[in-house]
Amino acid sequence: MSSISGQIMEAQQTDNAVATNTEQQSGSTEPEVIELCSNAGNHKYQVVLSGPTEGVYYLPSENNPDKKQFLCSLLMINAMVRDSNSAGWGRMLEFKDHDGKTHHHEMSAATVGKDESTIVGELRGRGVSVTASRKFHCYLTDYVLNTEPRDRQRIRSAKRTGWQEPGTYLMNDGTVIGESAEKYVFQSFSTVHPCSRNGTQEEWRTNVSALCTGNSRLIFAVSTAFASVLLNHMNVEGGGFHYFGRSSDGKTTALHVAASVIGKPREYIQTWRATDNGLEGIAKLHNDSLLILDELGEMNPHDAGKCAYLLANGSGKIRSMTSGDAKKKAEWLLYYLSSGEITLAEHMLEAGKTARAGQEIRHVDIPANAGAGKGLFENIHGYENAGQFADALRKLSAESYGHALPDFIKAFIDHREDVDEVISLYKNTFIERYLGDDACSQVGRVAGKFAVVAAAGMLASAWGITGWDIDHVSEAVGKVYCDWLTNRAHSGNQEDIRIITQIRGYLQLYGEFRFAASKYNKTGVLEIIETNRNLTRREGFKVVKEEGNEFYILPEAFKEICKGLNMSTTVKFLAENGYIVKAPDGRNQPQKRLPTIGQTRVYHLTSKIMQDNEETVVTAATGPAN
Repeated sequence: MSSISGQIMEAQQTDNAVATNTEQQSGSTEPEVIELCSNAGNHKYQVVLSGPTEGVYYLPSENNPDKKQFLCSLLMINAMVRDSNSAGWGRMLEFKDHDGKTHHHEMSAATVGKDESTIVGELRGRGVSVTASRKFHCYLTDYVLNTEPRDRQRIRSAKRTGWQEPGTYLMNDGTVIGESAEKYVFQSFSTVHPCSRNGTQEEWRTNVSALCTGNSRLIFAVSTAFASVLLNHMNVEGGGFHYFGRSSDGKTTALHVAASVIGKPREYIQTWRATDNGLEGIAKLHNDSLLILDELGEMNPHDAGKCAYLLANGSGKIRSMTSGDAKKKAEWLLYYLSSGEITLAEHMLEAGKTARAGQEIRHVDIPANAGAGKGLFENIHGYENAGQFADALRKLSAESYGHALPDFIKAFIDHREDVDEVISLYKNTFIERYLGDDACSQVGRVAGKFAVVAAAGMLASAWGITGWDIDHVSEAVGKVYCDWLTNRAHSGNQEDIRIITQIRGYLQLYGEFRFAASKYNKTGVLEIIETNRNLTRREGFKVVKEEGNEFYILPEAFKEICKGLNMSTTVKFLAENGYIVKAPDGRNQPQKRLPTIGQTRVYHLTSKIMQDNEETVVTAATGPAN
C-alpha cells in the first residue's frame, strides 16, 4: 500500500470514528442537526451546528445514518448570490477559521465548478478543515453548489462600491446606507479596505472641521470628499485636483484632513507609486467616493499622463477572456485629490512628453501655497506656526474620522426629493460669480468641477455636517479656483496657447540662424539684405518691415516647427486669428518669389506671431466676475 493511500485510509477511519462516536462525545445534550438534500441528485447531507462533532457530513445510506462521512468543519450556505444582470451566480458561505473568527465569503459557481481541488484549496486556505479523503471531495462540491441556502435568500453581489440604485449606497467595508428591497454584498480580494470609523461625528466637526475655517485649501479638500458622492446623481464627469508646491508646505496634511471624512487617514490615503492596472483596482474601490493619492513624483513619468486620463475617464482597459471574447471593462466615477512637488505637465516633461490640454482639464493643478505666508494655510487658529498647526491637524484627524461621509449620504438620501433644486442653485451661483463671460470652453469645464465641489461643501454645511458657514464655503472654493486660473495665466484654450508658444519659441530660438533676413526693394522684389554666416540651414526668410518682421516659411520646415501639433487644426487656428496670410485662391500657402529659390509656396506668418500681447487669443485671469 502506498504512503498516500495509507494516509487517505487512515483519514477515512478517523473521520468515521468521529461520526460514529457522536453520542459518546456529545454527552447528554443532543447537538442541533440539519439535513439537506442536493438539488442535483439524491445525495443527502447532515450539518451538525454545535458540539464536538460540529461540521458537515455526507450521508451515504438512509438505512445506516451512523456511517456518515465527515466532509468539512461547519460551513453554512447562507444565500445564493448574483450580480446586477442576474449573472455570475454563486453562494455566500459562512464559516469559522482555526482561530474561531467568523467569515462571510462569496464563492462563484464558476470557481467551484472548475474542479474539486479548487474549492478544497480555497476553503483550506481560509481556515476550513476539509477531509483528507479525496474521493469525498466531490460531495463537498455538490453540497456547496446544489443544496438549498438557509431561508432561501437571494443577494446581489456588487462589483464596485457606491450607488447601487437610487437611495442605496454601498461602502467598501460592506455597509449599506439607505433602504432597498435587495440585500447587497461587496466582495473584494484587495488588501485595501479604507473605510473605517473612530470617535464621533461631533468630535470630528469640533476638532477637525472647525480648524478648516479660514483655510481655502482645507475647505476645498474636505468638500471634494462630499462632491464625489454627487457625481452620479448630477451626471457629470469625474476628474482630479492636484496640490503642487515645495515640500513641507502642508499638502499631505490637507490630504489627511480630507481622508478623515471617510476613514483612517493613514490607511485611506494611497500612493501614486502604482501601475495602471493597480490604479484600476484602487479606483473600483473608490467608485462614487474620493480617491486620495500622495506624491505624484513617485509615479513613472512615462505613465503619469495616461493614468490621469484613466482615473478621470472612469474606464479601465479592455481585456480578453480565454475564449478571445472581450471581458467587461472596469468602470468607476470619482474625483481624486492628489499632491506633489511638481505639476502633471512638469512630471511628464521628465520623460520627454508634453501634457495635452485634455489631461490638464481632467487633472487640475492647484498651487498649494495660499499666498498668506503660511504655506497651504491662511489661518492657523492661534498655533505658534504653520508646522505646529499641521501637526495638530494630522493628530486630530487620526483620532476622529469616518463619520462625515456616511452622514452626508444619509442626509442626501433623506433630501433627495428636493436636493436637485438646491444643488443647481449653489452650482449656478458659483458659476455666475467666478466664470467670466469670455472664458473658453476648457476653462468652463474646469469651473464646472469647482462648482460641483462648492455645491457639495455648501450642502454638507447646510445639513450641519461641517459646521461651516455656507457663504464661506463658496468663497473658499472660489479663491482656489481663482488661484488655479492665475497660475494658468490665461482663460483661453490650452491647445491655442500651445500653438502660439511653440511657433514663437521656435522663431525666437532659431530665427537668426535658419531664416535669411530680407526686405522688399522699391520695385517690389524680395532681396537678402545681409549675409548671415551663422545661417546653419535655410528654412525660410525673415521679411523685415517697420511694423514688425514677418516670416516666409518653407512647407517642410513648417511641419518641423509644428511637430507634435495637429497640422490642420494649427493652420486653421492661425488663419482664423490673423497669424498667417492665405493665398487669394483660399489656399493656406500663398506663392512667393524668393531669392535664389524662385516662385514657390510658403506659409506666410504675420508679425502678430511675435507680439507679446496675447489679448486677441486669451483673456487675462481677473478673478471673480462682478
